[in-house]
Amino acid sequence: GLVAPDRSLHPSMLEVKKFYQNIFTFPSDIMTGKIKVYNENFFKDLSDVYMEWELVGDGNVIGQGKVESLNVGAGDYTLIDLHSPLPRVGYQDIFLNVYYNNKMEEGMLPADWEIAKDQLILYSHLDDTHALPESDDLRISITDSSINAGNSKVQFVFKRIDGLLHQYMVDGTNFLKDGYDLKPNFWRPPTDNDFGAGLQQKLINWKRASYNFVLLGFDIDSSNTKNIKMSMHYSLPDVYAYLDIKYELNGEGVIKVTESMQADTSKKVPMLFKFGMQMMLPTGYDQMEWYGRGPSESYWDRKEDAFVGLYNMNVHDQFHAYGRQQETGNKTDVPWVKLTDASG
Repeated sequence: GLVAPDRSLHPSMLEVKKFYQNIFTFPSDIMTGKIKVYNENFFKDLSDVYMEWELVGDGNVIGQGKVESLNVGAGDYTLIDLHSPLPRVGYQDIFLNVYYNNKMEEGMLPADWEIAKDQLILYSHLDDTHALPESDDLRISITDSSINAGNSKVQFVFKRIDGLLHQYMVDGTNFLKDGYDLKPNFWRPPTDNDFGAGLQQKLINWKRASYNFVLLGFDIDSSNTKNIKMSMHYSLPDVYAYLDIKYELNGEGVIKVTESMQADTSKKVPMLFKFGMQMMLPTGYDQMEWYGRGPSESYWDRKEDAFVGLYNMNVHDQFHAYGRQQETGNKTDVPWVKLTDASG
């Protein structure tokens, strides 16, 4: 599963390289620039290796340097002072990225080949949640077929039959592709391994639940016209569960979506394939910028190689052509992602 039939590497090979490395970095007094370097080799010191480091604040390099001499014996560690007090003011996140390269050509490896790397967290607010910003007022109107919240700048349209967001208009542009709604999703295409375990049949009810959800009712709180709150309540009969989707809307076009589900534990509910929301953007939004792990794909149990950073890529480049169908392009620890068209 690491190498394709044409001998090109799958992204998982990068994770293997990360865990097979023989040099590791640990914090000592990291706020004053002191780290520990451990040499896991049994017989070889690190005299033929140099280190490059960079301090990254909110995805931007704010400091960097190079350590030419690493006096670390086999199976030993040493304390290294980068002589760079690490700032704590003005950044949400600060990471120290450390890279180790060999000085000379060795065997199949050319000189300056990266043989190890680590990312140390100074502090991070990746999990912080943010309130909606202040905005202009929104007006609510309810018809037989829709629930509408809008003003001269934005228009949110929910269908009453299923409670889903059907139109998301900001400055005259609908950011939902025609015919597609923002909807709950509990399914993904089965991978080669899934078929081996028969999960495409055992978990089929979650696929049904992604389409067969019944709107039980909704609540609207318009007491603050700058921050309209809606709650949609659903039944998922195929999996004996209840689903709530809460929306917060403001007059600038910002929408906050919170989804939660409660299954009936007295029933035999199949394992959950996936849990989230799904939407389709109009054609053309193919420029992707994100802050989180990258640039390669990462998963909750395969992400040590993918450092947290600021990345820019084309949406198409997120796809890796596996020989048999597999998951591809996932990103983890992502506080935000931005999708734009060619004009920005």
